[in-house]
Amino acid sequence: MAAMEAELCRKVDLVFARTEALTAAKRRYNARVEFLPGGVDIDLFDPAHHEIVPPAIAALPRPRVGFLGTIDDRLDVELLSATFAQLPDVHLVMAGATKPHLVDLSALAALPNVHFLPAYQHHDAPAMIAALDLCLIPYRLNSYTEGL
Repeated sequence: MAAMEAELCRKVDLVFARTEALTAAKRRYNARVEFLPGGVDIDLFDPAHHEIVPPAIAALPRPRVGFLGTIDDRLDVELLSATFAQLPDVHLVMAGATKPHLVDLSALAALPNVHFLPAYQHHDAPAMIAALDLCLIPYRLNSYTEGL
């Protein structure tokens, strides 16, 4: 796969990369690489837009820790399971589309303080984040996630 990616980078006129690390890495194959960071609608995160706590999160006692995003094999599920098994009074909210064909969530789902919420609309994310005490990005560390 890496060889195919390198070949493709050499053949195209322009490469876009979403992190500075990926930008530098792709420049080995093509001088025309542009850094294009992920965008965010700052106004969407204005506190005036998220006064109402989503009911599924409001029903949970504090402290609430959460992850919003695709629930797949990028996540360190073993670390989350071990951590929240030892923190029974801390509630973990996992919100987003779940990819069960890519990751085994059974150990995590068996914990009474772990709560899975379905995929959500982008405009609902600020209120969900505001309802949490701490947000996590619990990705496994590997060559893919280091480039995110």
